[in-house]
Amino acid sequence: ERGDLKHLLFFDEAKRLFSLGIPLVGQLVSVAREFGQGLILADQMPSCLDHATLANVYTTITLNLAAPRDINAISFAMGLNTEQKQALNSLPLRTAIVKLAGRYSKPFQIYIPDLVVNKNITDTELASYMQDKLADLVPANPPPVRPTEPEQEKPDRESSIKISENEYKILWDIKNHPYIPATGRLNSLNMTTYMGQRVYSELLQKGLVKEHEIKMNYRGRPQKFYELADKGIELVGQQNLGLGKGGFVHRFHQHRLKTVFENQGYKVKIEEYRNGKNADLGLTDKSGKTIAVEIAMSPQGEISNIEKDIAVGWNEVWTLCDSEEIFKAVKEELKKLSLSRINSQILIYHLSEKIFF
Repeated sequence: ERGDLKHLLFFDEAKRLFSLGIPLVGQLVSVAREFGQGLILADQMPSCLDHATLANVYTTITLNLAAPRDINAISFAMGLNTEQKQALNSLPLRTAIVKLAGRYSKPFQIYIPDLVVNKNITDTELASYMQDKLADLVPANPPPVRPTEPEQEKPDRESSIKISENEYKILWDIKNHPYIPATGRLNSLNMTTYMGQRVYSELLQKGLVKEHEIKMNYRGRPQKFYELADKGIELVGQQNLGLGKGGFVHRFHQHRLKTVFENQGYKVKIEEYRNGKNADLGLTDKSGKTIAVEIAMSPQGEISNIEKDIAVGWNEVWTLCDSEEIFKAVKEELKKLSLSRINSQILIYHLSEKIFF
């Protein structure tokens, strides 16, 4: 049963199990969430944790750190800039820095209230407290376990890819901040254009990233963005693409357009769900009119999307097409439909039009 959270496992002194070099730890962390297992790890020495552990964390919370190795490790994991990194060894008591992979693009500071905990609990008291709860979880007559054939063990594979400190730095930043243009990323990391272009070229040659050219201005030239390839994911974990569905470019436009429409006064939700159907973006204007926005990267399935969006009650449906070919194909298919009030409910646009920037 994939996708649903079934259990939360808590580990204090997490380095005892999730240390560098312990076999299968990276695989455990990478697949745990997919199979409904949540991990909450705590440790005073993040530099001792396996790279796969730091790479697959959704929520990272750090308090004051003193050792440079620990500060560097948590800074990479959280995508902190130089100024933020320097603050880690001067945080006041009960003050922490938080980074969420999918909800906020920047780390933020929190204050933790003082909690009084009674630590004088014996094992006997704990067993007595848990007895009734365990009885509810364990069936009186558990079904017999059918023996299975042992699987052939596969040897652990260690990555043979060697990367420089700057390559690793940019790779982590691509993971944590996927929607920053290549040139803007270099500025935020204080790298020169020459140095950065060499790093990007090396990452491409080693198969660690994929390059995409996307327009950020309806008149300007496309800019370069980078998506983690499978080899890159093996090194630093899944890219934090946030809410959305589809490929990298599709998700990029979902997040870009969310900002654009919010600046125009709409309330916006990515993947807004209605009666069994998700719209790429759901908009609500000040009068209460609702608009389903669909981003068309190919003509396949777009007419079906329009029909379903109308059926679940959106006031308008906007289909934003990525190219002239897609625009023409969707227009032609739309002529074959006999939908009531078609002109007032359905609008087809080019994604590159000025109003969407």
